Amino acid sequence: GPWRLPVIGSIHHLIGALPHHAMRDLARRYDAPLMLLRLGELNVVVASSAIASREILASGFSLADLFPSSRLARAFSSSIRRMEALNNQISQLIGRIIEEHRMRRSAGGGDEEEDIVDVLLRIQNDGSLHMPLNARTIGSVIMHMFHVVLAHMICFQEGAKPRLQHSNG
Repeated sequence: GPWRLPVIGSIHHLIGALPHHAMRDLARRYDAPLMLLRLGELNVVVASSAIASREILASGFSLADLFPSSRLARAFSSSIRRMEALNNQISQLIGRIIEEHRMRRSAGGGDEEEDIVDVLLRIQNDGSLHMPLNARTIGSVIMHMFHVVLAHMICFQEGAKPRLQHSNG
């Protein structure tokens, strides 16, 4: 790929043109079907075909994308701040759900069918695991399950086959 400068890597090759145009021109200049560019702290693989480019290229770069270890860059990145705020809201929501289940269980509301939160709280209370099951772990399990369900919903909407296969046995 093209030559690099210390700290900024290959970013200087992108100045003055749209990033995807500059990368296309670099790929043509070096006759490279794939190039490795260093953009700040990130290594970026650039494909010169239209199909591969759509798969690899993002719609642009923020400072936090280019310098992920920089607290200053993250502070200026609104997408990172929005994502962190959303993550905090989701964590608080899951915490409230867990607490509501705990309160219902302690009040003797066990007549209803157990859901996953009830099962995890029961396992936490009986201490049958080899390691402690704390509220953070329960929240992580719930969040992971949410992501799996969301991914399946997206796959079905796009007409793709789900990756998980269910066995009959």
